Amino acid sequence: MEQMSAVEDAADEIESRCLGTRIRVLDRTLSTLFDRHLRPLGIRITQLTLLTAISQMGETGPRELVQRLRLEKSTVSRTIDRLIDLGWITTTAADDGRSYRIKLTRKGRNKLVEAHPAWQRAQAEAERMLGASHVSAIRKVGDAVGGKTRGQKR
Repeated sequence: MEQMSAVEDAADEIESRCLGTRIRVLDRTLSTLFDRHLRPLGIRITQLTLLTAISQMGETGPRELVQRLRLEKSTVSRTIDRLIDLGWITTTAADDGRSYRIKLTRKGRNKLVEAHPAWQRAQAEAERMLGASHVSAIRKVGDAVGGKTRGQKR
């Protein structure tokens, strides 16, 4: 009986207070919204995120993308492979001979421009759904934990 109460107490507190769970639900909700808008163009928000970062960074490497976007190395590798298959990025061997450099192709730049209006519609819907005060709070928190990427161009 005492053990059951401890389990229920722990579950209640985690369910009611866990920031990690709430962020994951928000992430999945927003990813689904953006993917719905982008789907007719044959691109997902994860792919658009990488195209955008590569465009902003110029020629870059997988390690830099992992650091900038705070994604798992395996996620970046899978997405890079898919973007290569789609012809949106190209890779060249790095000077050290062990790694490689990534840059957008013309097709990738065109896809980024093509996706922009759909992204704008998704962004507007997300902002309406969340409300101005929550959007502002998300931006502030993102910037505070180092998620700010503006000005980090080439």
